[in-house]
Amino acid sequence: MKSFFLSTLSKKDKEHLSLLSIGTLLEYADVMLYLHMAIIIDKVFFSPDMKTSWFLSHMTFCSAFLFRPIGAIFLGWIGDTLGRRITIFITTTFTAIGCLVTAVLPGYATLGLLSAYTLTLCRMLQGITSMGEIQGAKLYMMESVKDVRTQCFCSAIFGLFSDIGTFFSISISAFACYLMLYHKEAWRIAFLLGGAVALIGLYARKYLRETREFTDAKMKLLKVTNNNLKALEHPLVKIPVNRAALFFFIMSKAGDMCSLCFIPFYYCKECLEQIGMSNIEIITQNQLVTLVVMCATLTCALLVYAIEPLKIAIFRNWVAVIFIISAPILLSLDTPSKYLIFGVQCCSMIFTPNESPAAPIFFKQFPIFKRSRCIFIGFSIGSAIASLLFVFPLEILKTYFGHYTLYIVPLPLIVISLIGKYYFKSLVEEPRTLSQ
Repeated sequence: MKSFFLSTLSKKDKEHLSLLSIGTLLEYADVMLYLHMAIIIDKVFFSPDMKTSWFLSHMTFCSAFLFRPIGAIFLGWIGDTLGRRITIFITTTFTAIGCLVTAVLPGYATLGLLSAYTLTLCRMLQGITSMGEIQGAKLYMMESVKDVRTQCFCSAIFGLFSDIGTFFSISISAFACYLMLYHKEAWRIAFLLGGAVALIGLYARKYLRETREFTDAKMKLLKVTNNNLKALEHPLVKIPVNRAALFFFIMSKAGDMCSLCFIPFYYCKECLEQIGMSNIEIITQNQLVTLVVMCATLTCALLVYAIEPLKIAIFRNWVAVIFIISAPILLSLDTPSKYLIFGVQCCSMIFTPNESPAAPIFFKQFPIFKRSRCIFIGFSIGSAIASLLFVFPLEILKTYFGHYTLYIVPLPLIVISLIGKYYFKSLVEEPRTLSQ
């Protein structure tokens, strides 16, 4: 079975896939760690008496998403100029720093407001660099492997390892919550472990080489140009970005973030708290959700050799539309049980309207010397849009619309994502028509 799915990969490509998969697991564990520990550490760094505590705690939660566009511009330029490899090292390094600083940072009782600002700064730092992680890994393998279905399989495998990383972060959180029964500062162990695993991922990735496609394009540029002025005029550099494709990619990532993070782990967390579940019970349920999603992601990865990847992505998006229409009706029942909320969490993550497993098909629509910027900026702006539309106005909108708030924020994003996939499908089919 292994040889069947990886037969088109060289030995070096398999090594790269392994290193990037492990690195994605470790770094996703760090990025998602705060999401699951926020219930606990907000009480350490934010005073309930502060008038600005609500804004600061929400800002700290969202900063990893809101500040991604800044990192996208910087890392996108590095990826398109210096290469894809270096961006992966930068993201891993700063994620480790953010985790380790959070682990040793004194709380509000010791530093006062300075502790809240420092925590927010750490999250901003992680946000600026974290968006290049899984997208950088997908781009790296897409430009290293020739077969399209194998590219899509590798992309889906990274999604699987990001799910495993999420499960790992929840497990660390559960372990920390258990230890807190004996020592109230035990939560810091979670972030120490998070920083340690990021450093391990950084060490593992030092063996990566630059991608074949980017290296070949650079060589073509060097052969026909003698200076930077001529290089800027080369057709490979001057290819324009398809703005419609970039717009739909941004909206796809916005819908993705709502379904992958905000609905199952943020929105549903409040629902679980309302029915009386404790922090440990919520974290345990999140673990079960992630296990189910891991199985679904693996199935999706294996299906790319039997079904066209873009058709899988479109099918998942259609189910996401149906789900988001049904979810408010189910959650508006008098007493939604934890099993119903569990189902909502699972469906939200399994049928998230992202580009998986067809990410390489999306990425190929962007010019090679603008590809990192398009992917990173698209991913980061989509994340920022999702957090601005979802997290901040959520409590106000829920006062008036209840669970039907999901019709106001995620539903339009998911519908636009579906339209975008059909647009990308037309771009893929157009060259085939012309060749015929």
